[in-house]
Amino acid sequence: MDRFIITIDGPAGSGKSTIAKLLSERDGFVHINSGALYRAIAYVLGVDFSETDLKELELDIVIGTKDTKIFYKDQSITEKLYNESIGKLASSVAKIDYVRDYVNEKIRKIAKSGK
Repeated sequence: MDRFIITIDGPAGSGKSTIAKLLSERDGFVHINSGALYRAIAYVLGVDFSETDLKELELDIVIGTKDTKIFYKDQSITEKLYNESIGKLASSVAKIDYVRDYVNEKIRKIAKSGK
């Protein structure tokens, strides 16, 4: 069976992650939270960084059955990503073209491999 990608777009707090988790549990999809990647980039790099800085970023994404864990230099940073200040930084970071390209490339690789 061919793999396919389902994306859910919408404003912050609209329930995108909740719906995605429910669908992934019900139908066996791999759930990849791209918002967590934007938050991780913002957490580690802030908003003032170059494309080179981003390419050298040592993020590891581990997709579990219930959630996504993100590691920076072998340290879990997942729990540190979900606060209002990081969310605001992530919104700014997500507007940068090369950041969106980076995140999309990462999630496509994960989607292709299924893990």
